[in-house]
Amino acid sequence: MKHLNHEKFNRFNFWFLTLFLMNCSLGFHKEIKISKTIPSICFDSLSDLDYFAPKDNLSSEDYNKLKKHLSSRAISIASDLSVEKDIIQFLVNKDISEKQKISKKIHDRIHLSYMELSSMLAIADCERDRAIQFASHLDMVSAKNINDLSIKSLLSTVMGTTFAASFELAGLTNQAYLGVDVFFAFLSGYFALQAFNLSTVGDYRHEKNLLREIKENPENSKYFYNSVWNFLTNKNYPGELPEREEIINIWYKDGMKDEDENLLFSEGGSYNAIQVYKRVHMLDTLKTRMSYMKLELRLLTEELNQLEKNF
Repeated sequence: MKHLNHEKFNRFNFWFLTLFLMNCSLGFHKEIKISKTIPSICFDSLSDLDYFAPKDNLSSEDYNKLKKHLSSRAISIASDLSVEKDIIQFLVNKDISEKQKISKKIHDRIHLSYMELSSMLAIADCERDRAIQFASHLDMVSAKNINDLSIKSLLSTVMGTTFAASFELAGLTNQAYLGVDVFFAFLSGYFALQAFNLSTVGDYRHEKNLLREIKENPENSKYFYNSVWNFLTNKNYPGELPEREEIINIWYKDGMKDEDENLLFSEGGSYNAIQVYKRVHMLDTLKTRMSYMKLELRLLTEELNQLEKNF
């Protein structure tokens, strides 16, 4: 009886030591660095951004002239496109041929804005797909390494049980087979902890960063067409935040670590998969808010068509 209690006591000590060592290993972090990079070609087709001058604020007099014929939203998007002065000229000009020329100029600019918006959405799509491709590669490398470590952990458990049973059947001391059992249990736990704390990272670059433009809000954007940039930063809708501020609020809704913030709004760096998927989510938000511009352009076109019929 005393021998059994002594054996249980030794077993308890060994397992306590094992659990203690495993707990100490919880801070262990295994990082795998991949060499794969995704070339940045999304901005290669971006043409000259100077089709329109930056938006000027409408005077009260001009706004009141337009308000008699257009809705507030139509006036706002017209201002984003810098065609509000042309619309006023259309209203005050009595010459039919001149009106037709002005109308054509306005509709050409609206059409060009559609093309610019499509270009920006395509760039955001390209950046998003590029990020997903990189994140998928990180996930693939992580899955392979986790699978390898899981197999090692399982084999360690099986080998430990096998050796311990063999030692016991061979009539060796309790301490011998118990020591083997504990050693392989610790080895199995070590591999399991490696799999649990595995992190795969890679260098991901985005020198031309749309997200940084939104965050920093420069007076003149480097990467957005002025028509799209004016729409995103528009403050003309009463009681509504500009699209840019709505985008930022969504980005920060669930909080953001300083490390992630510094990385996402930089020119790139060492990313893990979670950080890349965060970037994908942010690009999705930007795309969604930019897409609202289509509705505003359609509204302006419809109201201008009605205005031209009346004149």
